[in-house]
Amino acid sequence: MLFDEDSYRLELEEILGKFSEELSKIRTGKANIGIFQKIQVVSYGTLMGLTAVAKVIADGPMSVKLEIWDKNNIESVVEALEKTELGARISQEGNIVRVNFTPLTEEDRKDKADKIIPRLLNEYLTRAREVRRNYNAEVKALDKVSEDDQERSYEKIQEILKEYEEQFEQIAKDKKQELMTI
Repeated sequence: MLFDEDSYRLELEEILGKFSEELSKIRTGKANIGIFQKIQVVSYGTLMGLTAVAKVIADGPMSVKLEIWDKNNIESVVEALEKTELGARISQEGNIVRVNFTPLTEEDRKDKADKIIPRLLNEYLTRAREVRRNYNAEVKALDKVSEDDQERSYEKIQEILKEYEEQFEQIAKDKKQELMTI
């Protein structure tokens, strides 16, 4: 091949990972402990991940319980949760912070499934196609290479992209299904 296939796949994999991460931020109305991993808390003047100062426990389909290890961090945990738009009610009992998610309306679900997910899918597919365009340009810029070799490389680049496009589509479809399941 006239291009580095491993490097190409790695770039596409990175974009796919970011897409999955972005979709995981979309609230489905159910408790998802994954969203708590990205929340940052100020602890003793240092920014730390929430999971470094508390144990995150799914406490039913619509509730998450946080067991704060050090009572000095309770206030900063509650503050960080309130800044993060979780769409949930936050309550505190001693060193336990409860996050109770409110159910999404049918309209909210449809809006996310019909507008937000397709917009994100299109955005990330565009990024993947830009990577393809860059690799095609690299192949085209090569001197003293036969047109047949170039054409085979273009076809391989497109074939790999198609594999990834199917993965993007499946991840989006799965998220829509999760969103529409009550």
